[in-house]
Amino acid sequence: MMRWLLGTATFLTAPAAILGTLFDVAWLLPSDVTLDQTESDSMFLAFDERQCVVLSNDLVTDHGTIEAGTTVSCSFLHADPVTVMPFAQGKILFDSPIIGVISLSDDLDASDAVCGLSAVEYPAAGDETYRGLGSSLDRYQIVAGGRGLHIQLDIPTASDHVRVITCCGNCE
Repeated sequence: MMRWLLGTATFLTAPAAILGTLFDVAWLLPSDVTLDQTESDSMFLAFDERQCVVLSNDLVTDHGTIEAGTTVSCSFLHADPVTVMPFAQGKILFDSPIIGVISLSDDLDASDAVCGLSAVEYPAAGDETYRGLGSSLDRYQIVAGGRGLHIQLDIPTASDHVRVITCCGNCE
């Protein structure tokens, strides 16, 4: 069973940092990624957030810190099952190299202001303590020469969020 609240979403049509998706990933811009607002038992969403923004502060990622002054583009992955999504996986290809991934709840909260879109409702800081990857079965791997992300999610009841930070400009 799949249930999308399509009245609260817009399909993406403009060129962006995400070039394509495979498997259980839908390329869709929701208006709300808070718990129980944009749900599916069979798919998760990927969408571009702010592009080519200059960081005014350091940005903490799973792989270290991206320094203030760096120009980055942000993309977001959102999974929120209606009942239980036992396992989902997907691949997302980006137009620039991945320089960081954010999968911890506190770091997602801290990066919403710099990366998030004003048209999307994000969880208030601290409201969803399990919004990041929390299951021992959740995992991701940077693939495709640093321009792709392969992700596997086990989402029993809460939502899972991941933010991907890519280079903007000359960083090859």
